[in-house]
Amino acid sequence: MRIAFYAPFKPLNHARISGDITIARDAMEFFVRKGHSTSVISPLESTWLYLRPWRWPDALLEYMLARSSCSSQGLNAWITYHSYYKAPDILGPRLARLGLPYFIFSGAYADKRKRSLKTLPGYILNKRALLAASHVFVNKLPELETCSRILPDEKLTYIKPGIFTHEFSPDILMRQKYRRAWGARETTVVVTAAMMRKGVKADGVEQVIRSCAELANNGKKILLIVAGGGPEKDRLERLAASLLPGKMRFLGRIPRQKLYRIFSAADLFAFPGYNEGLGMVYLEAQCSGLPCVATDDAGAPEVIRDMESGLIVPANEPESFTRAIETLVEDSELRTRLGHNAREYVVKNHDIEKCYAPMNTIMREIVENSPHSWSPRR
Repeated sequence: MRIAFYAPFKPLNHARISGDITIARDAMEFFVRKGHSTSVISPLESTWLYLRPWRWPDALLEYMLARSSCSSQGLNAWITYHSYYKAPDILGPRLARLGLPYFIFSGAYADKRKRSLKTLPGYILNKRALLAASHVFVNKLPELETCSRILPDEKLTYIKPGIFTHEFSPDILMRQKYRRAWGARETTVVVTAAMMRKGVKADGVEQVIRSCAELANNGKKILLIVAGGGPEKDRLERLAASLLPGKMRFLGRIPRQKLYRIFSAADLFAFPGYNEGLGMVYLEAQCSGLPCVATDDAGAPEVIRDMESGLIVPANEPESFTRAIETLVEDSELRTRLGHNAREYVVKNHDIEKCYAPMNTIMREIVENSPHSWSPRR
């Protein structure tokens, strides 16, 4: 296939990395590894576009450019990553009307968005995109249920979250190197990683800091490692320095391809995951051999098996989150067993080659059976 790839919520080269950008980039790489070509077809951000009429001429221009690019490059499929009410896909459905096979990956539908005048236009545009798609793939179980309200079963498929598992293998040499540098030979290393933006991400890191501080004050030998950047990093680093003096390290942003080194040097991963969409970082940490501590809010339970690969606690009980970390700090046998299970679980259930295979098969069948008669001039 020759695939036009589009992400309406944020360009894939955006400086601010997010989980959605990571998933979209991985999807592109997956298709390339399967022998297809991919082309990022437009940089148009459609977030709240329908409320900003001064941007509508730009959107029209982007549609014309996308249509021309699809024609000149001979593209025979279009896939949009994550269309939803805030950032609906307004380009793909127009191309679908011209006959181009059109797919949505990470589709989302929320019936409640039609009840507000502010979000009603986005609801309509997103519903139009979902209905126009040849097939919709969802990677969150709640979205499978909501999208099924408007889409027939034959046009809707659940795709498990997946990562390239070979990129997150435990590395004993990195473990020795970093633990020696951190002075953590006899200390339990707790690691967390997030883009520290104001809101639930920063709140999650703060919870980890406070939990580890409580345990350290109670005599537990803990070193907290925090990976990630963001506007809230300095504030959180000051907080950690005051609550965990000499028992914390802030590493800044770590390139994803090097994150396995940090995980390899740790003993457990902790992050509450408040309002977490998918929690890809949990997959990366588990694949690196770390048991995870998280809450039952949003996406974490989809990718962590409680008491098998980690510990899941109620989101509204910070004390339970602290006690779960304490359990793994104190019980090295449990920690080792869950860490071993965690890697096995991710390799078996969340390897991207296995998880995304149905998407590749369905798309190929639709493209191969399409008449290839779409015309940019119609």
